[in-house]
Amino acid sequence: MNGRTGLSKAQRDFRRSLEQARKSRYTPAQRERLLKIVERDFLQNPDVPNLLRDLSEGASGKILHYDRNGLDVAVKDVTGGHLAGSDYENYLEFHRLHRLAVSEGLISPKSYRLVPVTPFGTFTVNGRKYLVMERIKQFKPSPLSFLAKRGFWTSRASAMLELDYHAGIIRNKYGITPPQSDRDILTFGSISPPKQKRKVWILGLPNDVG
Repeated sequence: MNGRTGLSKAQRDFRRSLEQARKSRYTPAQRERLLKIVERDFLQNPDVPNLLRDLSEGASGKILHYDRNGLDVAVKDVTGGHLAGSDYENYLEFHRLHRLAVSEGLISPKSYRLVPVTPFGTFTVNGRKYLVMERIKQFKPSPLSFLAKRGFWTSRASAMLELDYHAGIIRNKYGITPPQSDRDILTFGSISPPKQKRKVWILGLPNDVG
């Protein structure tokens, strides 16, 4: 543990990762260059997708950790189309409307925070379509600590249901809903805000990365 903050290194890394999600660390020109590097690597070596670690944890479509050529980004197989998250403009618009709904008082998330990730763009290789994104690192306590805390699974499930419920409200109000919901919501970790008894879960959609 860190004596000054009371946070472990994993928790500090997670906090930095959340800060990164609020503002991309790359310029538009850098994102375009990184996209081309990943695309070229996939073209030159068809086995690259099989060499990368899958971070998706069962979400629709693989989310791969691309840590080659000095890069640390995420690549999602979105060959399935809209439902797999290939339409990332829809995803970005949903995040905008989610923020709008909060500011207008239409929804008031209690058990979660929705975290966006910056997409770099898509490319197609060997009949597969891939989305390259900025990577958010997860904070995952050990499985034993999960089991030791009563109500862990119920708490996370409740946060996911709240987000899915709010997605329905946004759909009814603004006419747009994210292409993923329910089982495809990802969990990045949880935080315990000051003066608040319940945990707040950091959630994302499969366009995001674990």
